Amino acid sequence: MRYLNHWANIMIGVLGGIIIVNLFRLSDISIFPQLPESVFLWLSIVILSIGIFLLVFKYYIRKVKPRVEEDERERAILDRSARNGLLATYLTFFILLTIDIPPDAKSLLIVIATGLFVYLISFIFYYYKKA
Repeated sequence: MRYLNHWANIMIGVLGGIIIVNLFRLSDISIFPQLPESVFLWLSIVILSIGIFLLVFKYYIRKVKPRVEEDERERAILDRSARNGLLATYLTFFILLTIDIPPDAKSLLIVIATGLFVYLISFIFYYYKKA
């Protein structure tokens, strides 16, 4: 919960989610093709409500509040991972444009997925790397 204490982090998460959802809709990728869209919408609302309830229960109803401390090593890991993810995103977008692939929804989804994948792998690598 320490990343939700600043309004910029919350807005980045919301805007990133909106972009990813719009790219999925534009690229005609259906995750559950057998379900109609209204059922999928209601299932996602129920799952989101349960998740919010569990977070509220975990962090605000307990009598013992979690102590969260962030050290310099963890901040450096996040900075390096973000740098690597951004570099992978730019490099993938540059490669797609140089080999004449039009920037439609599927190619932009590939660009975002590559950046996210590199960010996660880089975070795991730096986190478990022996210092």
